[in-house]
Order: sequence, then structure tokens, then C-alpha cells
Amino acid sequence: MSKVKTPREKKQLSYANDRRNTYGENQKSSRKNIPRSKQLSHQDERRAVRQALIAARSPVASIAQRSNEEAEGVSQITGYATRRSD
Repeated sequence: MSKVKTPREKKQLSYANDRRNTYGENQKSSRKNIPRSKQLSHQDERRAVRQALIAARSPVASIAQRSNEEAEGVSQITGYATRRSD
């Protein structure tokens, strides 16, 4: 059972179902720019997560680095150094 529609209603439904370019740009540029904007937004999200992980991991890395530097300093003071025999 179809409903009787006025021409105005038909046109509004046609526009609603139509896949027109609503970005207001050339359709060819939108075809490239829409995926590019998605790519950049996802890249920004990944970068934010990576920087948060680096910040969370950095105290552990800095402690390990300081302990390595202290060990090298002790070996230089005592004169003990690991040498390879060739």
C-alpha cells in the first residue's frame, strides 16, 4: 500500500536518499579529501596514544639509564673496565 505523496514530499525523499556531495566541493576533490581527513584524524589518535605510552614508560627508562650511567662511572673510578681480548 503506497501512500499518496505530493511532488514536494517526493522531491524531499529523493534528496534524502540521493548520495550527493554535501561538502560543497568538487566531487573529485572530496573523493580524495574525505579519506585523507579520516587518515589524519586516526593518525592523530595513534600519535596521542603513543605519546601517552612514552610518557608513562619514561620514568622506568630514565631509572635504568641512570643506573647504567652510575655503573659506568664506578668502573671509571675504580679502573675496572671490561676489555675484549682480540
